[in-house]
Amino acid sequence: MSLTNLIQSSMYDTREFAFGSVWTITDELVGIPDADRDGSRVIHPIRVVLVVSNNQTNADPLTPIISIAPLSHRVGCIAYGDVPLSPDRDGVRTKSIVRTRLIQPALKADLLKHVATISEDACEEVLLMIEEFFGLELPEE
Repeated sequence: MSLTNLIQSSMYDTREFAFGSVWTITDELVGIPDADRDGSRVIHPIRVVLVVSNNQTNADPLTPIISIAPLSHRVGCIAYGDVPLSPDRDGVRTKSIVRTRLIQPALKADLLKHVATISEDACEEVLLMIEEFFGLELPEE
């Protein structure tokens, strides 16, 4: 049994999952509701996702779930809630967008390979978009 299969079957995962880290996952495990509903989605073998959980459970091997946001290379389809990423600044392979409106849970064990870590500037943009989209901003006094 491979290490990946062992981790996936046990769900005990000692890897580190930092906020802003980019991972691969089997595409079928990621929900893209609009494209899934209208049938326009092409399922690829692998989907690239961004870890958006930003707490201590990211490093806890007994906590099997983490929050992710899918990335898309279709930057021409950028919409409210999406954060652009670039290869030069963020280490991603191609220009991409973080689809923060599609934040969803995933099993840590299903994350296959760490491929990049986005820049601090991009991390801030993602955090600000999450705050704005979910209405987490504190009211001004």
